[in-house]
Amino acid sequence: MYRTLGSGSAALRVSSQGFGCMGMTAFYGTPMSDTDGIALIQHAFQSGITHFDTAEVYQGKDIHNNTLYNEHIVGKGIAAIGIAKRNEIQIATKYMPRLHKPDDQMTSQMVVDACRESCQRLGVDYVDLYYVHRLHPTVPVEQQAEAMNAVKAAGLAKHIGVSEFSPKNLKAFHSICPVTCIQQEWSLMNRDLEEDLVPLCRELGIGIVAYSPLCRKLLSGDLKSVNDLQEGDLRASRYGRLEPGNLSANSVLVDKVAAMAKEKGLTAAQLSLNWVQSQGIDVCPIPGTTSIAHLSDNVAAMKVAMLSQEECNVVAALVPKEEVHGNRYAGNDAKRGTYKSNM
Repeated sequence: MYRTLGSGSAALRVSSQGFGCMGMTAFYGTPMSDTDGIALIQHAFQSGITHFDTAEVYQGKDIHNNTLYNEHIVGKGIAAIGIAKRNEIQIATKYMPRLHKPDDQMTSQMVVDACRESCQRLGVDYVDLYYVHRLHPTVPVEQQAEAMNAVKAAGLAKHIGVSEFSPKNLKAFHSICPVTCIQQEWSLMNRDLEEDLVPLCRELGIGIVAYSPLCRKLLSGDLKSVNDLQEGDLRASRYGRLEPGNLSANSVLVDKVAAMAKEKGLTAAQLSLNWVQSQGIDVCPIPGTTSIAHLSDNVAAMKVAMLSQEECNVVAALVPKEEVHGNRYAGNDAKRGTYKSNM
């Protein structure tokens, strides 16, 4: 159960479903302990997942207000799997320009140093996939591409990706630094990339890594109220579709997905993941969770036959775009970090 992201020399073979590691330490409530996080990563690998996605910005705080780096816990999990399995694992991490000063620069040396630091936190000599997490707003895209070429030349990354790039910037970047994949939010609730980005990726031979394929838990059917979230979970305040009023309206759509899933002997999460996986053999969803039970439920979707185009259309019709309430990001952040603001 594998997919190939990218083409030619940029091609990377990954499991047909990856694991989004962000929620283990950042944004979604109490960070996991090292012990539980390691066990979760080991279980994912034993279940057939080989592609693990993290980032330098996925940081949380422990009870002593010390910084918790997601890369640290991912590295410990990979180490627990065993060095002999390293060639079977694809580790992805990301460079976030706004974490680095000065704000108006993104030099090759800055990015090489950042990748080296990520590798050190991960406990590896290289990462399989290194992303520009968001387009730097003031540095020319061509300069950003050259910086990522320098990371490859330094032997710190085998493949390069981008996240939340507009079609224009993706094309410009790719012409200088071959892109293996773009990471983009894609789910039944978030489909704005289908009009322009997906066709361009297929024209250029670029794979698509779909993050938040369950719309940050909403499409699992387990999130009916903000009271279902842990204390300190930022989802309801950061993501427009999970704001209380919007959540209630969107849950009605999720109930329709859950009803169809039940008819097929699936959970709502499995049908939602199956729909994303069925968008093409160049698509790899990376759901995240802190629960082994939910992880097992997600992984089961890998074993479900791909939907036909007609079946995909039937499922998509349960969640009409015009009936989805709220923006991807909430309030003043409605356009923050989204590729539509990077035109």
